Amino acid sequence: MKRTVLFSALLYALLTLLPLGAGAQSPYENSKSLGVTETLRYDLAFRWTIVRGKVGEARLINKPANKNQYFSQLIFQTTGIGDNVFPMRDTLETLFSAQKRPIRFEKRTNENKFRLYDVISYVYSAQRTALKVKQWNEDGVRIDTTLYLDPGTVVADMLSTIALVRSVDYRTMKVGHKYAFVSPSDDKLVEANYRLTGYGTAKMGGSEVNVLKIAVQVRDDAFDKGGNAMEVWLTRDDRLLPVFISARLNFGYAECTLTGFSGN
Repeated sequence: MKRTVLFSALLYALLTLLPLGAGAQSPYENSKSLGVTETLRYDLAFRWTIVRGKVGEARLINKPANKNQYFSQLIFQTTGIGDNVFPMRDTLETLFSAQKRPIRFEKRTNENKFRLYDVISYVYSAQRTALKVKQWNEDGVRIDTTLYLDPGTVVADMLSTIALVRSVDYRTMKVGHKYAFVSPSDDKLVEANYRLTGYGTAKMGGSEVNVLKIAVQVRDDAFDKGGNAMEVWLTRDDRLLPVFISARLNFGYAECTLTGFSGN
């Protein structure tokens, strides 16, 4: 969707190509997003040439759910100049099963009086993975389809990718090694890959922390063609907190900076 380019670009994340059949171990098994209660707070900014300005805020909430399941929620809200130019109130939610696999994704879009609803239901079997995708607005159903994947292909929606990237083993990741994944985008599956490009430091809570720098390539119109679609910085520790994301757009960059953290 053209209307959601800015913040959709921030949400594509990274994961390795691992088995995901009905009997396979979930690649989310070791995710730092699951089994915890935490809230991450972000500032959202847009940068073009030398101009940079804050356009909004976001909260990422992870917590246990009923029946030993897991729940993740991401809330966007424009502020200041962003609210004056293009007000947004978007909510994304993913429910994970007790086996730590996404079983339902929902996005409620509320952007400058534009309303849109997306729901993805995951069905796993030994033969294939099915994604039942439905999208509608006040005018009726826009998309109602099912996408199929081989059970050996990892797939993640816009929000569950955050949980997946926080599953990586930062101690054994090799610089330059490329990992492939796919993500649903409207009525299609988008190919993508990511790789560790190096290490650095970032500010967090008034101090500096060591980070992993990861470059991502996404084959989708929401990103500028060619080069890296985004760069993601994760804390180089057992929490793997995403402290910074810079997403390359058709013009400029969308940037997401961690400003606060609470939880266990």
